Amino acid sequence: MSVQNTEAARIVIRGGHTIIHVPGGRGDELRIHLESHGIHSNLVPGQGGAEERLALEGDVDLGTLQAILDQWER
Repeated sequence: MSVQNTEAARIVIRGGHTIIHVPGGRGDELRIHLESHGIHSNLVPGQGGAEERLALEGDVDLGTLQAILDQWER
């Protein structure tokens, strides 16, 4: 498993799948932001905790993804 952190979101690679953990209530906002950059994702139903998860579709360059997350957090 590989993990990269931003201030409020973190990228997790597990079993070849890229998941972004996002603070609760911000998942759809990030999904729309990623979509504006051509990255497709799905909001994964959570367990009612303080986090939401986005499952990314297809291969995504991690450097590009991190830069997009950094931009989103500003």
